[in-house]
Amino acid sequence: MIDGSQPEDVYSSYGYVFASARNSPFRLVSRSFKPGAFGNYPVPVRVAKLYVACDRAAKTFLISYGDAATFTLDCLTPNP
Repeated sequence: MIDGSQPEDVYSSYGYVFASARNSPFRLVSRSFKPGAFGNYPVPVRVAKLYVACDRAAKTFLISYGDAATFTLDCLTPNP
């Protein structure tokens, strides 16, 4: 494209949900987890080396299912 944007930016079927988000319960937090804290397949989502907490208390975390054919997200509580 001439203006430098990518075709998927222009014709994407996805909406930019977080572009102007305010007062969201989602937070970026520094935390460590034991291996398998979420089970076999869930992988915690990271942004700039920080984990995404789904609630203000950071009890649940955003995960992606590694075994899914799609980019499936969920919020899970890690095992102790």
